[in-house]
Amino acid sequence: MFDRDEANSHLNNTIMNILVEEMPLLKKKIKKLCEEVKRAKYLVYILSGALFGVGIFFLIMALSVTPSISPDKWDTIFASLGFGSASATSFVSVLLLNPIKKIQQANSDASQAEMVFYSWQLGVLLYIRAMDITDRESIKEAAGKIEEITAMSIDLLEKYYEIEPE
Repeated sequence: MFDRDEANSHLNNTIMNILVEEMPLLKKKIKKLCEEVKRAKYLVYILSGALFGVGIFFLIMALSVTPSISPDKWDTIFASLGFGSASATSFVSVLLLNPIKKIQQANSDASQAEMVFYSWQLGVLLYIRAMDITDRESIKEAAGKIEEITAMSIDLLEKYYEIEPE
């Protein structure tokens, strides 16, 4: 005799197992993206610190050359101006480019992408669990909800990464 509840449970579990096998691949890709963003963030921190250090070095060089300037030595005046302008350029580039803020924004976007993925995953799993495999309306409703949550997740990712929708 056909047991609807058991068939529903069996098919539901089969679909869940397929999804659970596929989800780790997506999760792995999201985690890799977040790790790459963190690596890039630390690299920008290091490079910003190095650029700041170069600016300090040029400033010290300009200050060390300045006391030895005499009015008839144009080469030391130009050296002092050169080191001073290099120092100013270094400081201005750190301030204007604002790389740390950009990396923090990218890191925030990666975290948002991870949260969007987990939200989508949970939604899909719950809609599949809630559907009754013997009721076509339930299947249709679950498919519609999964399509809706997928579209919403894609829209959020496009928003976070400023991707033009297709």
